[in-house]
Amino acid sequence: MSHSLPSVRALCDEVALLEHGQLRDLGPAGPVIDHYLSDAFADQEDAEGFVRWGSGEVRIERVELLDESGAVVTRAHTGDAVTLRIHYNATEPVRDVQFGTALNNIEGVAVTGPNTRYAGMAIECLEGRGFVEYRIPRLLLVPGGYDFTVAIYDLAALHAYDHVQRAMRFDVEAGEPYEDVGVVSLGGVWEGHALRPVDSNKRAG
Repeated sequence: MSHSLPSVRALCDEVALLEHGQLRDLGPAGPVIDHYLSDAFADQEDAEGFVRWGSGEVRIERVELLDESGAVVTRAHTGDAVTLRIHYNATEPVRDVQFGTALNNIEGVAVTGPNTRYAGMAIECLEGRGFVEYRIPRLLLVPGGYDFTVAIYDLAALHAYDHVQRAMRFDVEAGEPYEDVGVVSLGGVWEGHALRPVDSNKRAG
């Protein structure tokens, strides 16, 4: 039995959801955990249908994915430069907080979970409206669908000001490097005397 949902997502293929000793759900970890979160916070679903929770002194108003030119997009290619922009509104001053995001594929597999504290960035005070950005110079996701969860917590990650589950979905299409297995590309380069480049149109065949 575990109460660490990120660990369960990462380590378990199948999980059982129990309530008062009764089996409520059984299946792949991602969908079962999402089922649990949806039920647990069903009364906190917002007008747009997002499951969210938090004390609300500062709220996430909008989440966008930007391409290299700064245009808002819903799809990108493997290898693209993209930026995750999180718009917030602090209705009163909020001090010593961190922004974070969790990236999962649509099957619920955890890909990564960066935040401002891990990056060594301090946020002494939030007031009014603004945004923060997480810039990704090279998006090394293989083709598929992905979700960003976004959140604002205190520095100890114990108090949620706003946590929006699966706040934005986007698609990744084939790019460079060309790969289609798994979740991420390692971005490596093949080398050897016997290797020579071929026409990119022939690779998929």
